[in-house]
Amino acid sequence: MPKKIDSSLWDEHYNSVCVFVEENKRLPEFHNDESEESKLGNWLRRMRSDRRTPLTAIQKEKLESIPGWYWSFEEVNERRWMENYEKVKSYYEEGLIPIKSSKDEEEKKLAEWCVTQRKTYKGKKMNDKKIYLLEQIPHWDWGFSQEIMWNEKFEKLKLFMEKEKRFPVHSKDETKYEERLLAFWCDDQKKNSKISEERKEKLQSIGFYN
Repeated sequence: MPKKIDSSLWDEHYNSVCVFVEENKRLPEFHNDESEESKLGNWLRRMRSDRRTPLTAIQKEKLESIPGWYWSFEEVNERRWMENYEKVKSYYEEGLIPIKSSKDEEEKKLAEWCVTQRKTYKGKKMNDKKIYLLEQIPHWDWGFSQEIMWNEKFEKLKLFMEKEKRFPVHSKDETKYEERLLAFWCDDQKKNSKISEERKEKLQSIGFYN
């Protein structure tokens, strides 16, 4: 027979969770110790899973009003996936691609997220909904295309020039291996008579042909 919930005690725990979230901007977590946070985290865990103490509609509504609340880890993962998806979509809609060599930590994480999506897709482990959503992103592709590789190199060149205030050179210094690779890439761009106007414009924007 289901237990009857002590509503006053329930409200006390609920209010304590609300205070914690307000102060820490996150839900309390269970740490397997005697801390106040751990007790609150354990209480939330019981609210999600304990079928012996059914919640009232009002109690469910209160829990769902807590910022960051979730009923299952699947729900959390789904929410995070959608957050990353919207950020990546914004990049592509602005004609940009998040790259791993960026100085921006969030952009690096989004670039890694894109790699993970392509691997998941190739491993046939992605559901139809996610495939559909990703294919709605302008210019999204499932492979590590030549365009993505070119943009990666261009961004590396751009970052190098911002830092060094010069173009890369064919240094014999073994510690400057990355610079030497960039110098070879620059040579290839200058020799390429069939380079697209879009790529040419990008290179011109950093003074490549001056």
